[in-house]
Amino acid sequence: MTILMVQGRLVAIHYTGTVSAALVQALNTYRGVPAVVGVSGGADSVALLHGLLEVGAFPVVAHFDHALRPDSAEDASWVAALAGELGLPFVTARVDVRAVARRRGWNIEDAARRLRYDFLTRAARDRKISHVLTAHTRRDQAETVLMRLLRGEAVLTGIAERWGQVERPLLAVSRTEVEGYLQALGQTWREDPTNQDTDLTRVWVRLVLMPLLLERFGLAEQHLAKLACRANEDEAVLQGLAESLQPHTPWSVSLGLS
Repeated sequence: MTILMVQGRLVAIHYTGTVSAALVQALNTYRGVPAVVGVSGGADSVALLHGLLEVGAFPVVAHFDHALRPDSAEDASWVAALAGELGLPFVTARVDVRAVARRRGWNIEDAARRLRYDFLTRAARDRKISHVLTAHTRRDQAETVLMRLLRGEAVLTGIAERWGQVERPLLAVSRTEVEGYLQALGQTWREDPTNQDTDLTRVWVRLVLMPLLLERFGLAEQHLAKLACRANEDEAVLQGLAESLQPHTPWSVSLGLS
């Protein structure tokens, strides 16, 4: 049970131990830690928020409205209401991402990502908070690796667990675990209608390609995510070797083969 102050009164929220072991393990490190949490209103970010409360973290709810849909303000209002119900601080910003992308010559996806992370890191800096958390899950990781593979990229590191002060603690957690957790809590979430638009590459991968792969290869999601982990380990080793090189250092010495 977690006790929160809501509108000047104490409210008990009963967590019933329904958080998956993977989610608990991922979030335990934030016990007693303040963190800015990107909350879109979708299942992943809402589960991250509740999980952080359960382990005793101190989240600040941050919502970025990309203004890409006529009804996007409804998501912002929903997240604001959720933060209010939980007695949590809330910060938001609305930016016309399409206009910024046009002005700067960026594609919309790139502009949305840049502006969203700029908002989150500024929110953390303004509050002198070191941790910025986003709710990417194993499904996101698998999709990212698969898209990079199909594009012919050589390094399949996927989504980084850490990037600057941004941390993604749910990369080992499945979507099934996320939804099961929220359903056990009786917590609803928002569904973004663009997540059904298969003209978008990631949505096509999620709704068309991945189901086909999973029919034949039932552990495809886990294996793709594991590939990203191994690629990140390899990349870290190579980066360390590169940093250890000095001018005129023989390769055999640098690699410990002498």
